[in-house]
Amino acid sequence: MGHNYFFVSSTKTFTAIALVVAVSCSGCWRRGTSAEKADDTSQRAAKQITTVSKDALTDAPLPVLEELPGIVTTSRHYPLLAHTKGRIKRIFFVPGQYVHKGDILVKGYDHNFITAPTNALVAERLIDGSSYLLPNTVVASLLELEPFQIKIMPPSAYVQPIAPGWGANISRSDDKTFAASGVVLGSHITAEGSLFVDLRLHRLTGGSLLAGTKIRAVLAPPSL
Repeated sequence: MGHNYFFVSSTKTFTAIALVVAVSCSGCWRRGTSAEKADDTSQRAAKQITTVSKDALTDAPLPVLEELPGIVTTSRHYPLLAHTKGRIKRIFFVPGQYVHKGDILVKGYDHNFITAPTNALVAERLIDGSSYLLPNTVVASLLELEPFQIKIMPPSAYVQPIAPGWGANISRSDDKTFAASGVVLGSHITAEGSLFVDLRLHRLTGGSLLAGTKIRAVLAPPSL
């Protein structure tokens, strides 16, 4: 009897231990599953927040000033003159080109040269390969890069500042082939709300920008 009782008791004890272990493992599995679900939920939420943030940055409007009427107030153009005579052998510049002081622009057959007197943009080329140079022949019209200023005249008083480094595109309503672009060096607003912008031009096509030329300007901050 004692032996049989001991066997039954051992069996019951073993069963009880097995149940406890099973319940414990089940609890661990549930906790692990819950933790994994929580991690998945957190990751999805983080991805959604990141996506929303990127969309918000992408969709945020930039303070672009588009097609505002204006006028050139400060511009320094001057003619480039030939100082010798003779036939042209080769021309080394095109309209809109940026030239450095001392660059050879024209070479003649008589070993004479015309060089750039300063750093400038070529506004217009006024000779071709068939031209015959005489002293004081106007070879080109040059535009100094600084100083150059435009006055923007918006329909209402202007209050938004324009920071150095903004880009500027300039067009002319009287000449559809003309285009110019540059970078803002500084600006100020007058009491009546007109905006004066100092620019350094780096591209010019289709003609010149003399003081008094009516323009339209697009100003915008650098791309993010």
